Amino acid sequence: MTNPIIAKVEKLLRLAQDQDGRPEGETAARLAHRMMAAHAIEMAQIDLGKQAEHDPIEEQTMSVKASVWRRLLANAVAKHCNCQTSYRSYKGMSGQRITMYGHRTDIEVLQYLYDICERQIETAARKYVNALNSEWYDRGEKKSLGNSFRRSAVHGLWSKLCAIQEETKQENAEGFALVTNRANKVSDWMHDQYGSFRSGRVSSYRHNNSGYQAGRSVSLSAGVSSNGNTKLLGGG
Repeated sequence: MTNPIIAKVEKLLRLAQDQDGRPEGETAARLAHRMMAAHAIEMAQIDLGKQAEHDPIEEQTMSVKASVWRRLLANAVAKHCNCQTSYRSYKGMSGQRITMYGHRTDIEVLQYLYDICERQIETAARKYVNALNSEWYDRGEKKSLGNSFRRSAVHGLWSKLCAIQEETKQENAEGFALVTNRANKVSDWMHDQYGSFRSGRVSSYRHNNSGYQAGRSVSLSAGVSSNGNTKLLGGG
């Protein structure tokens, strides 16, 4: 399966070719090369011969394990990808349903990044909990510390994503404005379709610096192979 981030880069580069010599083309080229640098993608992985696809705004759903940190992770990655999310869980369900709203290609990138970030955070959290001294912490305390680690990791990842956006804004103001406009279109579409959403309550948690640093260390390029196929990290 073609990596969705590579597919997004290909679309931007095709736009740059079609709009060569125009501001739109230059902006698309800058965004494409920015994504290539952030995700360690090489030109050898790019195929510009594909036909451009329609990219409508739509909603898609995915099922994840029932946990606050996972829906917060989905929301953080969604904002980075110019998308929005809502969630629904039912009493007695072992999981929860996340609904994603955005352009089709953005949702594909969202799902891809969610998977690799979730696996890295879960792997780091299990390693952290397993390293706790059983003589000092009982099972309940370990579970609580593990949850704090995961929530703090999402916070750390969010701060990393915000830094990436700020850097993009400073380096390429026109490109950032284009991205912001894309996100605004999704917001307008959601308002027309559904009106306003009710914000969910989020429980408090104890900050865990090890988790925060683990979130800051999440690799957004993990899983991008040399042949352009998706590989997810193990664990979790």
